[in-house]
Amino acid sequence: MALAIELSKDYYTTGDALSGRIHVTSIPDDAAFELVLTLRGKEKVVVASHPTGAKATPPTTHRHVFFEDTLLHTPITTAPASFGFEFEWPEELPGSYENVRHAALRAKIQYKLCARLMRRGATMASVTRPVLVYGSTAYVAKPFSDNQSQKILFLKCLSQGRCSVEMTLDKNVYAIGDSIQITADIQNTSRRRVKCIQYVCTQDVHVQCGPSTRLFSCDVGQDTRSGLAPYKSVLRTDTCDALRNQMYPSTKGSLLRVEYALHIIVEIPACPNVELTLPLIVGPPKASSIFAPPPTPLHRGKGFRTEDAA
Repeated sequence: MALAIELSKDYYTTGDALSGRIHVTSIPDDAAFELVLTLRGKEKVVVASHPTGAKATPPTTHRHVFFEDTLLHTPITTAPASFGFEFEWPEELPGSYENVRHAALRAKIQYKLCARLMRRGATMASVTRPVLVYGSTAYVAKPFSDNQSQKILFLKCLSQGRCSVEMTLDKNVYAIGDSIQITADIQNTSRRRVKCIQYVCTQDVHVQCGPSTRLFSCDVGQDTRSGLAPYKSVLRTDTCDALRNQMYPSTKGSLLRVEYALHIIVEIPACPNVELTLPLIVGPPKASSIFAPPPTPLHRGKGFRTEDAA
């Protein structure tokens, strides 16, 4: 007995129609079977131990099944045979996620299809296939800005004037692969030069560990642009390509919340920097995107494994 699950696309977005076929290549001729296809969504978080006072706490594991549905249940008497199925993804479901950036964290939001050949309530053969789902964003794309005016203190004590910074994003919702366009308005009325402007995009993973929440943050990309001389001003458009790395979109489950932010650092030597943080919403790649889904172990495999019951 052998089963295989075929999907119409490599990845889906919540709100899409999941469709595909189950192929049954052979079954015994003298028995009647039932073919059952289920879809399951679950979260799993394993947080490594970390020191607490004089002791190191053990790793903590949390699991949560947030979705389960039967997509197909039909009798089958002959093989080879093929059965189609279709399912409309609810928009409120979280998108897939698998941690590949934080050493102290193993976490994923995972969807799996499981096809089983049943006989008198017992599973005689089964096959599973992961489904990559990008969560959709219900936000309206619009410009987003913030500003900061700061007294420039040489060696943190000698006043050198002021530096005023206003940064405006062309929108607040981006697709994977987009370039971030930033309108930079910098008024440097100090005696100190601005060495450079750094744009650093971070991924922040909020993990629910029982009653507490832990934050795992890392850089996913950055760009550096030129600064300006003392007593100079500039109004220009900078580009940051931090979202061109393979990554997962923003998403939110019960145990995991994945967010992104653009940190802007106006670097002034020997003085405190002027810093701004602008939140980003990262959505699924556009249909024409050349960027592949994230290369994680969960979604790398293209083969299907069939397990025959003894």
